[in-house]
Amino acid sequence: MSLVPQVGFRQRGETKWTFLTEDALQDVTQPLPPGADSGEIRPISKSEEMDERLIAILSQRGIKFQKVGTAGGPPPSVEGLAPLDLQARFDDTIFRCVAKIAFNYLAWRQGANFVRSDGFNVLRTFVRYGTRASYPLVTVRTEPILADDTPSTRQTVGHLVTASWTRDSRHIVGLVSLFNSVTYAVSLAKDFAGVWRPLQTGHHFNYRTRFIDMLVTGP
Repeated sequence: MSLVPQVGFRQRGETKWTFLTEDALQDVTQPLPPGADSGEIRPISKSEEMDERLIAILSQRGIKFQKVGTAGGPPPSVEGLAPLDLQARFDDTIFRCVAKIAFNYLAWRQGANFVRSDGFNVLRTFVRYGTRASYPLVTVRTEPILADDTPSTRQTVGHLVTASWTRDSRHIVGLVSLFNSVTYAVSLAKDFAGVWRPLQTGHHFNYRTRFIDMLVTGP
């Protein structure tokens, strides 16, 4: 794995650094960290050429950088891995969005008449108005959707959506994984009282090629 050129920013008096890659710095639509023009700046690269490139990009963004020293050795790491501080937010806005994706997918696969059933009213009300149910409508899972994926390795970065009955054929559940990362389980219909029909469907949406592939059930 090669070093990605990046620049660290730290406001004076603070201990936390914010790092932006070279590509992110070149994207003028992305704002710079607060105090970027008055705090400390630390380019991270592996050559003088990379340093000059990063300094030139900073100049284009209106930041004058003057090198005052060179830190010895690589950036801080543990066994070659840089420590990261990650934060994730899961709220009703995200859950309602994911639920709408799963519900629209079910409508696409089974037709509008099917999803107009009263059995979907609880989820429909949650999507439209944010009204919660007495049970979780959306839960977050670490397990991937694809059988050959693992929590640390994924075959694709495309979007995955499925819909199927639970094993007891009482509930309809949708799975949504945007960019094949976090998996959201959506309770589409609990204790469905309508006419039973075969339901086991899934698709892979490749946003790079704009192709849609059907998922198949393995043996």
